Amino acid sequence: MMDIPPRHLVILSHVRLEVPSGAAWSRLLNYARAFIKETGGSVHLYSSRCTSLDEPPCETSVPGCWAYGKSQVSTDLRDRLWPRRQICRWLKDVLKRIQALEGERCVLIVPNNHEFWENRLSRRLMQQAGLSVYLEKNELEVGLALHLRSFQWNRLGDCIRDWLLAPYRILKAGLLDRQVSYYQGVVVISTRLERWVAKRNPNLIRIPILMDETVLNVGEPTLKGFQIGFAGTVSQRKEGLGHFIIILHELRKQLFDAELQIYGKWQTPEGRRLRRLVKRLRMENRVHFHGEKSLADMQNLLGSHHLLILPRPSTLQNEYGFSTKLATYLGSGVATLATSVSDNAHYLKDGINGFLVSPGKRNLLREKLLAIYKQRDKLSAIGMAGQSTAHEHFCAIHYGPALANFLRSK
Repeated sequence: MMDIPPRHLVILSHVRLEVPSGAAWSRLLNYARAFIKETGGSVHLYSSRCTSLDEPPCETSVPGCWAYGKSQVSTDLRDRLWPRRQICRWLKDVLKRIQALEGERCVLIVPNNHEFWENRLSRRLMQQAGLSVYLEKNELEVGLALHLRSFQWNRLGDCIRDWLLAPYRILKAGLLDRQVSYYQGVVVISTRLERWVAKRNPNLIRIPILMDETVLNVGEPTLKGFQIGFAGTVSQRKEGLGHFIIILHELRKQLFDAELQIYGKWQTPEGRRLRRLVKRLRMENRVHFHGEKSLADMQNLLGSHHLLILPRPSTLQNEYGFSTKLATYLGSGVATLATSVSDNAHYLKDGINGFLVSPGKRNLLREKLLAIYKQRDKLSAIGMAGQSTAHEHFCAIHYGPALANFLRSK
């Protein structure tokens, strides 16, 4: 064990550093916030999507946290023929910059691009240089690989390709999952993932979804009617939005003034499919798609709703992961309705600080939504209780001491 924690934390990811939005970006900033608050050190963010390191670094919204690089399409024919060549060159440049930092350093790899070769190369290169390398694991790769495209006649070619490549994707995901034993330690996001990793690498720490405590707020619904909000991936397979829209249609007479506001990129095959569903059900005046919003905008928008939803189905990906939205939802002070996948039931108590329903049971979700609507006068108090839960369990600075102690281990 080192006497003091590292002075510099370097995070390697595949996040678009030039576009500060999304759950992955938020999680990186919260790691930085926790680390800097506890150690007074610095955090350096690098991304394999931003391989041009010629530009000076820019400071993020977290003082002491710097983002390096920008996206650049290589004009070198060799890079175009063999894209890995550019990544290898970028990694060597990053290593030189890390070695130039004064004081103790460690590296945290966040493999959100699901590339086995890149993450293996990153780990080996940093370890060979004598650096302590840790892994952040927020989902089971095999669970993601098993999430195959549902059959669509108008996308027959894509469906066939997905199914033909499925064995290769599953094999690659399995290899990436097994890499956890080669790191100095692993940061996991859920209790189920914690049990899985513990069998392969005993040096781990569980840090759940995080949020910035400075964004805790209590908003007031500003739109007419009963406003229901959702923010995230516009998808049925991962988020269960299609079933929720159907339930809203079935309850259109009982919930006569209810509207669903969806924030997230809908210009995807699944997003367009959901829009077609809304059109087929003639729900265009009840379900509204707003597109992607920045983190700052979402923090202001969420508070204008009566209810926020997280209707995820039970899949391998969802059970081993943990949705960042739960912390954001609870922090807004708005009552939250979620399915009991992953660790949701560890933090939400039905009818006390939120609402819980079993996944995959539309009749139960329908009954729960109707019951919530009938007791809408109690939602404000339940939302405040949820905000207290967010402050107690999900604020990034609360995890600073544990993270700093964990990164001391060699």
